[in-house]
Amino acid sequence: MKLLMNTTSPYARIARVALWEKGLSDIETGIVDPWGDTPELLAANPAARVP
Repeated sequence: MKLLMNTTSPYARIARVALWEKGLSDIETGIVDPWGDTPELLAANPAARVP
């Protein structure tokens, strides 16, 4: 599983804390710019939104 996130998103921080508390340390994270429409983000979510 890969979590695409923006470093300033409070929702991404909540998701990361929940993953850590559940012991799911094998989750890969990727930093994306939701305003840049990166190909990786558009492939994962056509609406180009991150938590």
